[in-house]
Amino acid sequence: MDKLTFGGEFVITCYSKNGNVKWTERTHNLVVNEGLDSILDSFFIGGTVYPNFYIGLVSSSPVISAGDTLANHPGWSEISDYNEGQRQEFVETRSGETVDNTANLATFSINNSAIIGGSFITSAQTGTTGILLAASAFSNGEKNVSDGDTIKVMYEFRAASS
Repeated sequence: MDKLTFGGEFVITCYSKNGNVKWTERTHNLVVNEGLDSILDSFFIGGTVYPNFYIGLVSSSPVISAGDTLANHPGWSEISDYNEGQRQEFVETRSGETVDNTANLATFSINNSAIIGGSFITSAQTGTTGILLAASAFSNGEKNVSDGDTIKVMYEFRAASS
């Protein structure tokens, strides 16, 4: 029997207000149970197909769990220091068994000092109504951002059979 896997990776880069790279973090995500169920539901039993997904940033010291949902994720919280307070749309292209936003990175203008510990992808532009597909915690520790910084996020989601 073949094994089907889903997984992804976030690459998050922080630029200073002068445009210089302050830091870059590459981190693998955990596709949470809610995300896996949504994939199975939409493909096999006619569940909701979400036309858009959105990327958000996670605050300091996150603990990501398979049981996390968009409405209930006790090990982490979303930062609120974005301009306009909104997640950024994941504008994707597909090649082979990969979907990514390399051609249109999610870009966040930071409007306050904050600590970022990871990222997530969801079907909801704001709020907690929607599905959480996946989330990640930085493997090299949390990162500081300042007012005027810009965060750019690339996300790549892969499916594979072995």
